[in-house]
Amino acid sequence: MLVADAQGAPVGILGPKWWVRTEPSLRAKFPKSRSVLSETQHVLDALNRAEDVREASGSRAQLWFQLDRGFDAWPVFWLAAERDGPVRLGAPNPLAGNSGLRLPDGKKGAKLGSFTVQIPERHDRPARTAKLSLRSARVDLHLQVGRKRKEFVPVSAVYAVEEAYRGRDRLCWMLLTTADVRDLISARAVVLGYTTRWLIEELHRTWKRGWTNVERTQLRRRNSICKWATLHLALAARALRLTKLARTDPELPADTEFSSEEIQAIQLLNRRSKALLGTAPPRLGDLVFLLAELGGYDRYSKKPAGATVIGRGLTRIASLAEGLKLLKGAEK
Repeated sequence: MLVADAQGAPVGILGPKWWVRTEPSLRAKFPKSRSVLSETQHVLDALNRAEDVREASGSRAQLWFQLDRGFDAWPVFWLAAERDGPVRLGAPNPLAGNSGLRLPDGKKGAKLGSFTVQIPERHDRPARTAKLSLRSARVDLHLQVGRKRKEFVPVSAVYAVEEAYRGRDRLCWMLLTTADVRDLISARAVVLGYTTRWLIEELHRTWKRGWTNVERTQLRRRNSICKWATLHLALAARALRLTKLARTDPELPADTEFSSEEIQAIQLLNRRSKALLGTAPPRLGDLVFLLAELGGYDRYSKKPAGATVIGRGLTRIASLAEGLKLLKGAEK
């Protein structure tokens, strides 16, 4: 589970769990149900664990669990109903289609308004600004708990469709959430929450085949592999956080994300630091840019630096930063 703040910047990893497909299904916990893949059991454990951590820490933060279509399963929504509020989740429904959101009486859900989102450039499409029209309705979600047992959970269905665009990559989302959606602000929050789901994809790319290449390890013992993979997962999350903050909040002081030794190491290794870093402490955006250059980023590129080159930069400064820290300790 990747934890992110309200602005969508990754914070860290919550309770990674390693497993293989030899564990029993949910039949032991739900004896009258059909068998469910073990991924569903693990996401239920993660939801409960996150709530327990929040309660134990005394935090008043409201948790929002953003799930993909693979976890659009009845046990997940049933857990949300049992919690009666604290569990908020959003999951895309596979039955989106183009017919719009329909209520039981055949009428469309109420149109709440529209807003724009920025679609980033990809290898098969140019960047564009998409205008999304939002509709919402409160419906009862039918849960087939067992062969003869049915339950109904009230959810909000938010239908977002791109206006004035008919391309093959037209945005068309049907999102289910336990949150009560009654106006444009709450519906917009659901859609923006869904856009953060891609953070987990970027994390996996950085972790598996981008920066850390964790799958290329030569370790063979299960315990060693799990420790190795967990450490690199945390490192990939930090690189992703720096990537996000450098784009969305570049004016932040760099010492909010870097230690003094790391800042000094970047300044020593990158010869252009004197020309770019004129303030103390330097801006986060400038320092991440210099860090990415150390990782192989082309400063003339039109695209912003990604997590892979930023991670490689962190690798280059790690030994020097540790040496500077030891040197300061020896001087004291």
